[in-house]
Amino acid sequence: EFYRQLARPIRQGDPIALEELLEHLETVGYLRHDPVEMVGQYSLRGGILDVYSPEARRPVRLELFGDEVESIREFDLNSQRSVGPIGSTLLLPLTEFPLRQDLLADLSARTNGSETAIYAPGEPFAGWEYLVPLVTPLSHTMLDLCGDAVLFLDEPRELRKEIERLWSLLEPEFHQAQQKGHP
Repeated sequence: EFYRQLARPIRQGDPIALEELLEHLETVGYLRHDPVEMVGQYSLRGGILDVYSPEARRPVRLELFGDEVESIREFDLNSQRSVGPIGSTLLLPLTEFPLRQDLLADLSARTNGSETAIYAPGEPFAGWEYLVPLVTPLSHTMLDLCGDAVLFLDEPRELRKEIERLWSLLEPEFHQAQQKGHP
């Protein structure tokens, strides 16, 4: 339900608060890029908003008339030309948690007091989503969807090797960040 609330359905004729929508897109992982070239990007030119949502067949072009969605059309990435009208679209999030300044401040307060802090206070950094449970305990997990689920961890040696492999990839990045002057 939490993840579902991060998605934004948009229909032709809907009233739209453009500034709120742009802010929402950025908090759920979209980047502003002109023109839109890949998933996770959006572009605003006057009353035209282009957005490429994950899992969408094509990016969409929202034409706004004042505070109303006048039309929604899919468009071709190569030519940037519209290919056909659609009645609605669903803008899915690219992150599991919205990127909010208060969340980043909490993460900063929780981790920057330690000797291992590697990012500037209030600034997003690669992997910030993985630290969210430090400041916002997760009330639900995938296992909650199946009340009587039994979890088997098969091949413990293979799991251990994978953990060690991932650690060997993360550790050099951590040391690089420290050398670049991140506290």
